[in-house]
Amino acid sequence: MESQVEVASMLADIIGFLTRWIPQFQQNNRSYLTISIGCTGGQHRSVYLANRLYEHFSTQHPFVQVVHKELSQ
Repeated sequence: MESQVEVASMLADIIGFLTRWIPQFQQNNRSYLTISIGCTGGQHRSVYLANRLYEHFSTQHPFVQVVHKELSQ
């Protein structure tokens, strides 16, 4: 997935959006924020993106969690 330009671009866009808006949620004393990513293309981009977002934001926000609803447990 990392070599696909559109996937890397989407990841960068989502990271940029969240980086800008997470502080606003924090300033408004929100106790949690849920980010959901889904896809129907069968390429597993949503799993890849969720994992990459977790890797990026968990270093700054210690309570970040990633949950994959549809993967077998």
